Amino acid sequence: MMVRKSRIVSIHAGAMFLLLAGCVVSPATSDAPVVPEDRVVVKIDNGPYIGVSRESIDALDAFRSGATTSMQHYRLGRPAHDTEITAWDVDIMPDGHGLPLGSGTVAAGAMVYAQQCAACHGKSGEGVSPYLALSARESSDRTVGSYWPYATTVFDYVLQTMPFEAPGSLTNDEAYALTALLLYMNDIILAADVMDATSLPRVVMPNANGFIPDDRENSNTTH
Repeated sequence: MMVRKSRIVSIHAGAMFLLLAGCVVSPATSDAPVVPEDRVVVKIDNGPYIGVSRESIDALDAFRSGATTSMQHYRLGRPAHDTEITAWDVDIMPDGHGLPLGSGTVAAGAMVYAQQCAACHGKSGEGVSPYLALSARESSDRTVGSYWPYATTVFDYVLQTMPFEAPGSLTNDEAYALTALLLYMNDIILAADVMDATSLPRVVMPNANGFIPDDRENSNTTH
């Protein structure tokens, strides 16, 4: 048999191996070690031979074919808890629909920024290569101030993807505070302004009209 996988998959606990991205599992040859009858000898790429349970091979084949298999039977993963789904089920629209409770100030954002953001984006948002600058010094720079069309989606991006090493770890208040700081860095709001679900949608970004809908047939994109 030969099995290819395009992602990392953690196999049945009894198998004790990971099938890594793009690797090939091929049949054993005459120099393979002897294993118990309930196992199959396979070789991963040019690596060592491994004794794999037949149940694990079946599970691997099921994933390869895209078949729906019993999670409990193959012991692969677990169902997501409602709280886990809720944490990721965030849809914040340009008009502010979906913004969560919380608030943040520029001053609070500066404190969070120093701890979570400055290492990559610089002390004043100037950027540390290869990470991008956050405030525009020239009109040609694509930053939060010169390019981003909606303040609400700045918040969405910060909340869900930052900081780089721990995306999604910020609280709502921290994300609001960082968004306030970013807007202040780009001369869009004042230092005393407070950002929350009410005030943030009212912020008009400099490039709000810089994107146009794609009116071609069967297209729902914006450029």
